[in-house]
Amino acid sequence: MKVKFVDFDTTEQPAPQVVLTNGDEVAKLLNGMRKREPFMCELIGENGYKLGIGIGADVGCVQYSRVDGEPPYLMATNGIEYGDEHIFMMSGTPTPVDGKFCLPMAKVVEIAGFFVETGRQPIETAWEEI
Repeated sequence: MKVKFVDFDTTEQPAPQVVLTNGDEVAKLLNGMRKREPFMCELIGENGYKLGIGIGADVGCVQYSRVDGEPPYLMATNGIEYGDEHIFMMSGTPTPVDGKFCLPMAKVVEIAGFFVETGRQPIETAWEEI
């Protein structure tokens, strides 16, 4: 599946219209951005679903939802809270994410790779509707 990468951080922009087609490409892109200040981005699938992704050095977050904005909105969780909340920049605005929705970045990259390969969220990951 092809997915479009959209960066919501206004301070640094990758090449416009980045299109990813496999898990290796998404892992390279997301891992290469972990040195930046925590920020939000999105992978938009051609299947009508998207992942909203928070990228930090060690901790991130993932939301699976429909492209048209209709519910459900599912946040990945693993049962371990990473503090009270983490702040990710989105269009110049600090955006708090509850610690219960934060995951190790390795898990975030794994979920993103699965999405690019299949267009779905992995069923072995716990998801909470928000």
